[in-house]
Amino acid sequence: MPATTVMSSHTQGDEPTLLKSIGLAIVLLALTVTVYWPAMHNGYIWDDDIHVQWNQNLRSASGLGRIWFDPGAVPQYYPLTHTSFWIQYHIWGAAPGPYHVVNVILHAISAVLVWRILKRLRVPGAWLAGAIFAIHPVHVESVAWITERKNVLSGVFYLLAFAAYTRFEPQRFGIGRQLGDVDRKWGWYAVAMVLFVAALLSKTVTSTLPAALLLVIWWKSGRLRWKDFWPLLPWFVLSIVAGSLTGWMERHIVGAWGPDWQLGIGQRIAVAGSAIWFYVLKLVWPNPLMFIYPRWNLHPLSVWMWLCVASALGVIAMLFLMRNRWGRGPLAGVLFFIGTLVPALGFVNVYPMRFSFVADHFQYLASLGLIAMATAALAWIGRRLPRIAGGQWPWVVVVVAPLAVLAWRHEKAFADPAALWRDTLAKNDLAWMAHGNLGVALLNQEKTESGDEKSQTLAQAEHHLQRAIELRPDFTDAYLNLALVWSRRKNFAAAEQWCRDALAHYPDAPAGSPIWKRRSKVYQYLGWVLAAESQPDSAMEAYQEGLKYDPNQEGILNGMGEIFSRKGDYQGATDYFRRALRINTDSTNARTGLADALNQLGMAAAGTGDLSTAEKHLREAVAVDPNQAEAYNNLGAILAQRNRLDEAIECFRQAVRIRPDFEAARNNLASAMAQKRGR
Repeated sequence: MPATTVMSSHTQGDEPTLLKSIGLAIVLLALTVTVYWPAMHNGYIWDDDIHVQWNQNLRSASGLGRIWFDPGAVPQYYPLTHTSFWIQYHIWGAAPGPYHVVNVILHAISAVLVWRILKRLRVPGAWLAGAIFAIHPVHVESVAWITERKNVLSGVFYLLAFAAYTRFEPQRFGIGRQLGDVDRKWGWYAVAMVLFVAALLSKTVTSTLPAALLLVIWWKSGRLRWKDFWPLLPWFVLSIVAGSLTGWMERHIVGAWGPDWQLGIGQRIAVAGSAIWFYVLKLVWPNPLMFIYPRWNLHPLSVWMWLCVASALGVIAMLFLMRNRWGRGPLAGVLFFIGTLVPALGFVNVYPMRFSFVADHFQYLASLGLIAMATAALAWIGRRLPRIAGGQWPWVVVVVAPLAVLAWRHEKAFADPAALWRDTLAKNDLAWMAHGNLGVALLNQEKTESGDEKSQTLAQAEHHLQRAIELRPDFTDAYLNLALVWSRRKNFAAAEQWCRDALAHYPDAPAGSPIWKRRSKVYQYLGWVLAAESQPDSAMEAYQEGLKYDPNQEGILNGMGEIFSRKGDYQGATDYFRRALRINTDSTNARTGLADALNQLGMAAAGTGDLSTAEKHLREAVAVDPNQAEAYNNLGAILAQRNRLDEAIECFRQAVRIRPDFEAARNNLASAMAQKRGR
């Protein structure tokens, strides 16, 4: 097929009217919403808890500040993505439905943008490309997973920036009557750059955009000049800075460090070549799709992996040599696909490499290169075989309908954590991470059950956690969750042993690394179990050992505060709870614990007759935790003794507002009001 027709220009007669364009856009939006209707009713799944459900940074203005100015405050420094979560939380709260709806809407907008950009670049089959992008099953992971808001949000900004840049110098993109030098529209350049920065702040995989723009300019004009490069130099600088920050965070905050990431350059090249063909296969034949794919064995490298590398290079070489006969379009499409995949091909460490080298959401934007090529080819076939194909529209039924059905079915896997991990294990039983996380999901389910049902769920959780350890002996979280299983059974001795087994199997890591610091979590669990066994001194020793690994482990500080409280050392307790609050000002446990300790300090001072100190501690208690009904009642009693009845009455009323069944506060309120009337 002569490529001058594939990914080339339409005639003016092909341009749709404004009304038709609006209608086609509405159809794309409606198609996307219809296909993703089940996803909008799903719940939270993996990582959604730390990004949204329990993310304390979404709760306050100070949290918004941390999202932007403290790179370690959230799992990944994508502040615009987390700002979108922050805004939604303050509108709708933590219910998962609206977050899913916004993901679907953003994806639908991207589908429309894909169509309009390809139409502007005069690529045949542009609308079909938008439709396939909208409903292709490999994109379900990006759309139906709330955490991947970073993909769909950055995708919108990426495409808008792309579209704006084509208006900066339209002739270089084949838009207009001729290619050549024209006055550049710098206003559009400024808009494009702002949108590109927004894309980077949503997800840094969009750092490939400036290279993609140069690739499209070469495709459309046949050459690249210095004048094409220099406007994009600031974009490349921004890409390098953003990519470096993300890489640093993956290593030092997320924990993408250790044996799983220690790959030689040859291994990384082999992974990249294999991944490229893996993603091609999933675009052509999206079955089966799974959340965690098997991790390829790289010791030693197999012949097929090197064949993947050689064949990928061979395809690029062939398309380059045939560019004069087939045109530059096919080569541009393949290079866009591979180039946009580069951040996820294994050359830089990302956390998912621990359990798999590939994931569906990695090719969200990259897939556009091959989708555009495929739809242009289908449109070319349709024009030459009108009786069979008749343009691009019959392909909508032949191609889009089956993809829509597959996407609809795949969305069910993202309904809730248990569904996700069961679907994964049905397709990949060796996924140790899935076994471990299904065990956690079952533990959460067990909390709402009773009787035999509760016991059976615990047994299932234990089975999957032990299977996870069989597959991955250094999977520390599985040991700790087994400790939780036995704690639920009130067998704290067994729980303690699982904690000690976790320490025995903990992977080696250099001091100060994320893995090394996370050892403190094991000591946190061990201390909690020992405290439950009524061994406060041993628990304190475990907590103190944990602080050697991470002095800012909030859970340990709270645990130490609780032990001091049990011992009656409320001053010591307040010190630890205050430290925990300094680390996380939104910590509910630390706030409640500190308020309880201050309440007890106030009552202790009152017992010695020091009412002034008692009032001070109790006022601080209700300031720390405004829901401390006990502290309000005690403060009211102190104020009544000091003959400040109006203030005392207000404190008693506040205690009753918080706890309407608080009998002591009701009696104190009645007594104070009677005393006031008797004056």
